[in-house]
Amino acid sequence: DATGHRHSVGTFTHKAEAKRHAGTLEVSARRAGWRSSDGAKQTWGDWCAVWWPTRPVAASTLLRDESRRNTHLMPRWGDVKLADITEHDVRAWAMKLIREGRSPATAQRCVHLLSASLKEATKAKVLITNEAAGVKVTTGQETRQR
Repeated sequence: DATGHRHSVGTFTHKAEAKRHAGTLEVSARRAGWRSSDGAKQTWGDWCAVWWPTRPVAASTLLRDESRRNTHLMPRWGDVKLADITEHDVRAWAMKLIREGRSPATAQRCVHLLSASLKEATKAKVLITNEAAGVKVTTGQETRQR
């Protein structure tokens, strides 16, 4: 598994059957989004503690992002394993922020901050994909052309 432990999944009558089953489990584990055992067990909060000090942003941006991180990201994603974050969950969280009274722009900025952290996790080879990349926050209302 992701932590390096071996697990028994039963017995097989043929070696080829066991190998097919093992191959299926391996493909499934790779699709789960982790590249290393760290990615499978590291929470977003743990990754954020590693990533945050390396951000090359202006002091004013850091201050605003720190507020967003503490207010919106940490309560939702702090205890979630990196490999368990899905695009659907990110989109649902953004829409929940809007339903709770945040503006779509605030929700989008929160998604961008989460996406930036996951992008760096992919660069660090902790994750295979950034599940927050490309998530756009809309209210479903069309804006009028001026």
